[in-house]
Amino acid sequence: ERAKAHGSKKKAKAAKANDMERAQRLVKAAAMVQAGAVVREGQEHVVTSQTDGRQGYRVNADVACTCEDWVRHAESEQRYLCKHSLSAMFFDRLTAGA
Repeated sequence: ERAKAHGSKKKAKAAKANDMERAQRLVKAAAMVQAGAVVREGQEHVVTSQTDGRQGYRVNADVACTCEDWVRHAESEQRYLCKHSLSAMFFDRLTAGA
């Protein structure tokens, strides 16, 4: 019984940390769109790196990204969205019909 309670607390703590990471990615994605770091090229987006302005990541129509974060998480987490994927989605929403 005690082990179950401990396991539940551990899962809740992990979920909370996951939510915080997701929130941070959302904030960073919004900042990239606001800064003009997202450009549409055909069916893809090029998102300029926040840490190296000379580097850009490609996000395709399936919101798959070329960044290490997306590659690392995509296999284990279904529908993982890195900050670049999120910024491409935000960009499309904001420019729809424009």
